[in-house]
Amino acid sequence: MLTLTLKAELEGVTALRPIDTEENPYYFTFKVQCSSCRETHPNWVSFNRFEQNEIPGSRGEANFVWKCRLCTKTHSASIITAPKEYDAQAKKAEQKIIEMDCRGLEFIDFKADGEWEAKGTESSTPFTAIDLLEDEWYDYDEKSSEEVSIKEITWKISPHIFAVHDSKDSRPRPSRLSQERSSHVHFFPIYLPHPIVWPFDPSKFRQNTTTMSFQPVNPRPYLQARVGTEMIIRLKWGQTEYKGTLESIDSYMNVLLRDTEEYIDGKQTGSLGLVLIRDDFDETGVTDIVALDLFAQSGG
Repeated sequence: MLTLTLKAELEGVTALRPIDTEENPYYFTFKVQCSSCRETHPNWVSFNRFEQNEIPGSRGEANFVWKCRLCTKTHSASIITAPKEYDAQAKKAEQKIIEMDCRGLEFIDFKADGEWEAKGTESSTPFTAIDLLEDEWYDYDEKSSEEVSIKEITWKISPHIFAVHDSKDSRPRPSRLSQERSSHVHFFPIYLPHPIVWPFDPSKFRQNTTTMSFQPVNPRPYLQARVGTEMIIRLKWGQTEYKGTLESIDSYMNVLLRDTEEYIDGKQTGSLGLVLIRDDFDETGVTDIVALDLFAQSGG
């Protein structure tokens, strides 16, 4: 899940938003990067929230379907919320414009290539065909007899993460998505002190511990190379496992799985859908996830 946010200084206008109707859709324009091989498409890509495209090899559809030319994997993205208005009363604070469900890809830059609209703060004068490509816009409100403007525009694309504070720990923790935001996404505060990640044969791992040699593996590149593949993540404490398709992983070792199933003591206990497994940090703020808990058999 990615969120496009806007931060700007609005003078004399408010309720800024893209003109986006089914008859006249707004085409959101991004630079796209493959989450698997990290290849960035050289050209800008555009799509709207009304058009649906078939995903090859799947029964699903998405607003944007893209095949990476380097790793040849097919990825998709859909806008899941209508554009939100930017409220001038926020006084330059970041505000959400849209949310996107991205599968196997990331949007790394945005270009406001299209028409926006707003209204006078006091007069409610409608302003249409607003062009934000130059990161500033000026006009004149005849009803209020004052100049209006939009400037100091900053766009940001970031993971859609919610956080709560635990009574025993002041550090932010991810929380379950609220029911009003999404009925099909599960977001659980699953903390990951040390994960054991495979595919590898756990039976061989147990049988040969006295004779086999181990080569420690840096878990982040190991997982980044496996975005889009099915895997099992076992929490080090207890017998809890999560089986799903690796959607993405960030620099803090937070792992996002989709189509996730939970297993406890080898028995399936439920289907969770989209799940974030968060790395846990020690008191110094440095993750200890790179400790030697993820192994590869030497020569394997």
